[in-house]
Amino acid sequence: MKLVRFKDSGRLAIPAIFAALFLLASTVTLYYYSATLSKKGLYAVAGTQENYSWSIAKFAIKLAEFETLVEQQKSTNQVDIDNLRLRFDILYSRYSVLARPSESTLPLYHEPGYPELVERMREEITQLDQLVNSPQVDLGLISQAMQQIKPSAIMMANLADHAEVKQRTGAYEDFIEKRHIIFYGLVIIMFSVIALIAITLIIIRQQRQTISQQSKAIRAEQKAIRTKNAFLGAIGHELRTSLQSIMSAIDVLTNTRVSHEHKDTFHRLETAAEQIESQMKDLTDYARLDSGMMELRIVPFNAQQVIDETTDEIAMLTHKPGVKLVREVEFTHAQVYSDPQRLRQIVVNLLTNAFKYTESGTITLHSCLRSQPAGSSLIIEVTDTGIGIDNALLPQIFEPFTQLDQSNTRQYSGVGMGLAIVHGLVELLDGTITVYSEVGEGSTFIVSIPVEISEEQLPEQSPRPVATLLKKEQHILVVDDNPAAGMAFIALLDKLGYQYELCDSSERALQKLLRRPYDALLLDLQMPGIDGVAVAQQLRDQRGPNRNIPIIGISAYTPELLPSEQRAMFDDYLMKPVRMEALSTSLTSLFVATD
Repeated sequence: MKLVRFKDSGRLAIPAIFAALFLLASTVTLYYYSATLSKKGLYAVAGTQENYSWSIAKFAIKLAEFETLVEQQKSTNQVDIDNLRLRFDILYSRYSVLARPSESTLPLYHEPGYPELVERMREEITQLDQLVNSPQVDLGLISQAMQQIKPSAIMMANLADHAEVKQRTGAYEDFIEKRHIIFYGLVIIMFSVIALIAITLIIIRQQRQTISQQSKAIRAEQKAIRTKNAFLGAIGHELRTSLQSIMSAIDVLTNTRVSHEHKDTFHRLETAAEQIESQMKDLTDYARLDSGMMELRIVPFNAQQVIDETTDEIAMLTHKPGVKLVREVEFTHAQVYSDPQRLRQIVVNLLTNAFKYTESGTITLHSCLRSQPAGSSLIIEVTDTGIGIDNALLPQIFEPFTQLDQSNTRQYSGVGMGLAIVHGLVELLDGTITVYSEVGEGSTFIVSIPVEISEEQLPEQSPRPVATLLKKEQHILVVDDNPAAGMAFIALLDKLGYQYELCDSSERALQKLLRRPYDALLLDLQMPGIDGVAVAQQLRDQRGPNRNIPIIGISAYTPELLPSEQRAMFDDYLMKPVRMEALSTSLTSLFVATD
């Protein structure tokens, strides 16, 4: 329940953050809108400024001063012509400011009657100018002219007040209009932000749903792969353990003097068992490839020798009358860096597939080294004259468990794993595989594997050494909880001439190993309770007579499943079913090494 709540709170986190940011932005926007574009703010912006009446007032002041001067001189009968003309010039300059069209008087000229009023005052000022500048100055006439100008000045002041009110009203209305525009713009922006947030949340939700669905699909696929691999592993373990008894009995019987008729029977039995083992090996290899557990061992080796030996083996095992195997090799004794075991598997599966679907004609194996700017490549080309493949089926042939003939009466045997393994191995080696085929004409498989040319000279193989001790003196302890498998191993050891003891539990085996020394230990890894790895670990960690005993790990599972530190505790590792020859080779090499 806590986990669900945590997930729900995580899902609500982003919408809550968006809502908080939107609320904050809206609050700040409304605050500045109210503070900047309120009516009070508009009056502060469009309120009283330097008005048009001020220029007219200056004119009226100078007009009054000039009239006062005229009346003073008139009452004293003393005329100061220079002072009178100076004051008139000032008055005339104030009139010129009002009469001249400019940025400050433009609103006045837009008032009805203002141009006519200016023209009338021009005539009156001109008349006054003539009186002031006449040779004989008559103060009475000047006073009468002044009285004519006063009504015009008052009318001009009224027009200025009207223009000022009109301009202030226009500015106010303009700000109100802009206020509405900004308000509607903010509303549109806010709704756009809301829509954007909604769209973003929808996209995020869809992305989360998509990611969740993809994660579920990936988990389901991984679970299916694990289930499949676990199933294959369990089936492989059970079948390999059972095959151990069968193959051991076959090895013992074939190495015993029997009649020719019985030998043929044993041979057929061995062939059938080997076919089952081969199919189990294919299943195991595919499971390792599919789970990424298969490892590469890159070493220098003679590529031509590996291909030739593999071809000889397949030609002998899958001999068909009427089918001829042709080899075309374009390189000789080339040493390359790659994995020889995986190369052998590729050649085996390609040739086996070609022999399976070719009833007559030729199978051609062409191999060469091709130098390219990016490096060298080993080319393996297998061409057959078999039944061919329909182009529509080509994309399916590398899928596991794929058979070209799906009918109940199909002619060709097998579980359809060979080409799937080839495809997986080629990808593991960073190579490519190409197929060309035509129904009724045959098929061509071309594999290209990147390799490095080795300049090293491989050491010549020396004859296999033999153990210096007599086999009857070498005592081997066999530990396996499966009674049939344990009896199979001691039957092989008896046939090989070794002394042996059998334990069916790891606890009893540890007791024996602590009491007396043994020359070798055959140890099954999958046992209940203390498994084989734990037994080997205790032997290596404890001081005892078998601390350094050669240990051969035996299991139905591949060695790659063991961590490297656990694998290091074993001197050799054999997969069930263990054949007599493989067991003899392993024991001989270990005993020679200990000598």
